[in-house]
Amino acid sequence: MSIQSMLRSFACVGVVVLLAGCSKQESAGPVVELNLPPKPDLHAKQIPEKYDDGTLTVTGVVKNAAQLNNNQVKVRGKVVKIETCAVGEVCTGEAAVTLTDDDPKSTRTLAVMDPSEGLYHDLAKEFQVGALVTVEGKLSTWSPTGRTINMDGILLLDKPKAPECAEGPEGDECRKAAEAAKTAEAAKSK
Repeated sequence: MSIQSMLRSFACVGVVVLLAGCSKQESAGPVVELNLPPKPDLHAKQIPEKYDDGTLTVTGVVKNAAQLNNNQVKVRGKVVKIETCAVGEVCTGEAAVTLTDDDPKSTRTLAVMDPSEGLYHDLAKEFQVGALVTVEGKLSTWSPTGRTINMDGILLLDKPKAPECAEGPEGDECRKAAEAAKTAEAAKSK
């Protein structure tokens, strides 16, 4: 078979296909009308980085962890987990509270630790799972003991400030309590 005869064959087949595709045919059967629900909105709801009062969301802290590292931040989030370690237990991690944004679709989390109490701090006394809390502290990537590293950030709660004591004899008890707390803190850090 020569090339010319092959080309003629292809041309004939092409013409037949074109004519068959262009011919009008009546559709057989009734037209079916579909009744479908509206299209769902597949765009994820954006969680803002800050609340109106300037307090950061957990998402805002995690997104900007590199810029906020070693800075004081104020964060609002929902407590989803509390990890504690009792004295005498073998601990797999440090005492921490895990926060997330108050949104069911939120996936970002932030660990909150209290460096003033050390490894065995019972954070369950101060936090409850499901509670919406606002906490302030210094953002870090390392825990104070160096046992936990998190590039999304770890919020180290501020140490409680010593109470202001009144002048004179009525402030004597207050000053004694503050001195005892300072001595206990010094002994703990040795």
